[in-house]
Amino acid sequence: MSLNTGRILWITNGSSTIEGFTFINGNVGGTGGTIWIDTSGTVDIRHNIIANGQAIDGAGIAINRGTVDLRNNIIYNNQATRYGGGIYIDAAVSQAPVILNNTIVSNTATSNGGGLYIPSTDIVGDIEIVNTIFSHNQASSNGGGIYSMHNLDITYSDFFDNQSPINPNSNQSLDHPTILSADPLYQNIFEDNFRLNPISALVDNGDPNTNNPIDFEGDIRPRDNGYDIGADEYDGCLAKVGEELFGNIQDAVDFINDSGAETGSVDISGLCRDMRTIVVGVQILRQTVYITNQIDLSGGWNSDFSEQNPELYPTFVDAEGEGRVLYISGEEFPIEPKIESLNLVNGNAAGDDITPGLGIPRRSSLHGGWDRDLQSKHHPKQSSNTRRRSL
Repeated sequence: MSLNTGRILWITNGSSTIEGFTFINGNVGGTGGTIWIDTSGTVDIRHNIIANGQAIDGAGIAINRGTVDLRNNIIYNNQATRYGGGIYIDAAVSQAPVILNNTIVSNTATSNGGGLYIPSTDIVGDIEIVNTIFSHNQASSNGGGIYSMHNLDITYSDFFDNQSPINPNSNQSLDHPTILSADPLYQNIFEDNFRLNPISALVDNGDPNTNNPIDFEGDIRPRDNGYDIGADEYDGCLAKVGEELFGNIQDAVDFINDSGAETGSVDISGLCRDMRTIVVGVQILRQTVYITNQIDLSGGWNSDFSEQNPELYPTFVDAEGEGRVLYISGEEFPIEPKIESLNLVNGNAAGDDITPGLGIPRRSSLHGGWDRDLQSKHHPKQSSNTRRRSL
C-alpha cells in the first residue's frame, strides 16, 4: 500500500457541515487518510460516502479535536496500517461525538479497530452509537468491529461478520438487548450497494426515539413500523397529503384528522407494512390503516408521485398476518371512502367476528365494479368456481 499521495479534507478552524459528498481514494502517510478533523468548533459529517481511504491511523475519518456529529454516512473499504480502518477518535477529543445511523463495512486495520478505534479514556461523557451497522470489518489483532478504551453506549446497532483474533466484534460489551448480530442483507455488497433488502432484520428495528428525519440519500425516515438500522432507510411506504410526505399511511390519515378536515385523500406508493394497535370501546384492534372520516386512499403511484399507473407501480398494504389490513368505521356518521388501486394482503383477525383484512362496521360503504379508467361501472358475473378470498 503506497501512502502520502494526498488527504482529501482537512478541517482545522471553526465549524463546518460536510454533507452529500462521495470521498474516495484519500491517501496519507499519517492520520486521517480521507478526512482529518482538528478544530475547536462543531463539525457535522452527514449523508456522505467515505471509501477506499488509506492511512497509518484513521483511513476513513480521524477526529483529533472538535464536537463531531457523524450520521447517515457509509464508510467502507478503508485501510489503516495500524489503528482504525474506518474511524479513529484520538485522545485529544474532549467532547463525545455522536455516531448515529451509519453503515461501517469492510474496513481493515493491521493492528486494532477495523471499523472504529478509540485509544482515549479522557473524553467527556459516554460515546453513543445508535442505529449503526458494523459488518465485515477486520483487524489483525483486536476488535475487528470496534476497539475502544473509552466507555461506549451502544444501542439498536448490528454487528455481523467482523473478524479479528481477539474480540471479533468489539472489546466493549454488546449485551444490550437491542444489539443485533444479523446479516444486514445488503442489496448487493459486491457492487458496494449497502441498501437494505425488505426482509432484513435491520428494517424497522432502530431506536423508536431517533431524531433523524432523512437517510443518507435524503429519503424520509421512518418508514412503516419504525426507523431502520444503518445509513439507508428501506425504500418502502410513502404516503402523500397535498405536499406533505409520510412514511406510513396511518400518519397521513392522522394528519388529515388532526387538521380538523372531515374529508381528504391520501396518495400511496410502495409497500406499506405499518401496524397500529388502538382501543375502541372494549375492543383492542390491530390494523395497518384505521379510517373514521371521509378519507380516500389511492395507490399505484411512483415514488415521486408524478405518475399513477397501478400496473407499473403496484401498491401493497401488507398486515404480515399481525392484524387487519384496513378498518373503516362509520359509527359516528355515514362515510363512503374510496379505496382504489391497492393490493390488501395478509390480513388476520383470527378470533374476531369480522372478516380478516377488511373491517367495515355499519354506516360505511365501499364502491367497486368500476372499469379500469373509472368511466363506467359494471358488476361482472361470478362463475361457479370463483372463490371468495379474504385479504
